[in-house]
Amino acid sequence: MTCPICGKESVETSGLCRHHESARISILAAYQKWLIAYGSMDWVKYLHKIEKLEGSGEWTKEVARHLALKRG
Repeated sequence: MTCPICGKESVETSGLCRHHESARISILAAYQKWLIAYGSMDWVKYLHKIEKLEGSGEWTKEVARHLALKRG
């Protein structure tokens, strides 16, 4: 199985490569913190927000874009 984002071999049950899976885990963990800090935030809006942040790395941006497209 290959990562749908970069085509490298996937190593996780999510189907992502190890780099994109690591970014996905970080995105999920940070979302929980954002919910506490801001009270509520739509998942897709959150993904679009971190995709635009200057401090977000390329793998994080790619995963955010991928997750937002899957969620619609």
